[in-house]
Amino acid sequence: MPKFNVTTDIDGEVSKDAIDFPSEKAATDDLQVGLADAVKEKLPDGSHSSITGRVDDEKGQEIYRASSEFRAKNATEIRDEDKQADEAVEQIASTLDKHAARR
Repeated sequence: MPKFNVTTDIDGEVSKDAIDFPSEKAATDDLQVGLADAVKEKLPDGSHSSITGRVDDEKGQEIYRASSEFRAKNATEIRDEDKQADEAVEQIASTLDKHAARR
C-alpha cells in the first residue's frame, strides 16, 4: 500500500504523519474529513480558526492542498469596525478637501 505524508496545521499546531492509504483519492478524502472535523471541534470556542492541510506522495511531491479560514464578529466588534472605517473615510475626505483648497 502506498505511503502518503499528511501535514495539518490547526491554528498553529502542526502535525506531520506518514500514513498508508490504498490510493491518492483515499488519502485526500481522509484529509478533507479530518479538516472538517477539526473545524467542528474548534468552533464555537473562538472567533477565528485557520486550518490547512496537504498530502505529499512517497516521493515528496505535493498532490493535494486544502485550507479553511473561519472569522466571526459579535455586535460590538462590528460596530467598532464600522466606526473605524467611518473615521478613516472622514480623515481621507478631510485630507482631500485640504489638498483641493491649496490649488
